[in-house]
Amino acid sequence: MERVNRWKSANQVFREKPLMGWGPATYQFKYAPFQIASEKTIISTNYGKVGNAHSEYLGSLVDSGIPGIMLYFLLLILSLRKE
Repeated sequence: MERVNRWKSANQVFREKPLMGWGPATYQFKYAPFQIASEKTIISTNYGKVGNAHSEYLGSLVDSGIPGIMLYFLLLILSLRKE
């Protein structure tokens, strides 16, 4: 359930700044206010000391917005491409 909490929080954090994101490695400091009280678990925190989005895609989306996730996918596709 904590992963679902983090995923939903990441989606809400992204919606606040979709174009440029919040900056590198800032998810742990920004997600706490976006949590829904009924979805918190015993390991949920509001202090911003640890934690990530538990998803490389959502983490990139929060950190660098739409341009960052597009670049992530482009690099992924190019690295998997065979010639």
